[in-house]
Amino acid sequence: MKLRKILLAVAGLALMLNASAQKSKRYYVAKPGTLVELMTEAEANEITQLTLQGKLNAVDFRHLRDEFKNLQLLDISNASISMYAGKNGTYPNRFYVYPANCIPAYAFCKQMDDSTFVGKETLTRIILSDKTKNIEDAAFKGCKNLKICQIRKKTAPNLL
Repeated sequence: MKLRKILLAVAGLALMLNASAQKSKRYYVAKPGTLVELMTEAEANEITQLTLQGKLNAVDFRHLRDEFKNLQLLDISNASISMYAGKNGTYPNRFYVYPANCIPAYAFCKQMDDSTFVGKETLTRIILSDKTKNIEDAAFKGCKNLKICQIRKKTAPNLL
């Protein structure tokens, strides 16, 4: 009986510590490409659960991939993805045209110096907008711990 109480107490303490380690944030991005301006790098690295509303583009996805070191859950169900053309998106080292309402190519997959690709291993769940038409090439490549890719519409996005 005492052992059972001790085990329950330890389990409860572990749950409380885990819950306190979770940092959930919600942001409204008024202009595509400006997500990084809403917080410091240290704040971004503490976030484990992020809900974004407003307008995103490939530049924002690059920041989500590269600077949110502990991101586990990303909810973009109430965000739109704007078209972007340029070199500052997620595609490695080249000019690329990113269409609107598409998860960008290499959104959560980064090319390393030795030309290998590494996915965002902290990401476990993503909730997509029902406006999402396509998931572009290698968007989630190497995201070994991604278990749930959720979308609230009847037809799945195209995989390119």
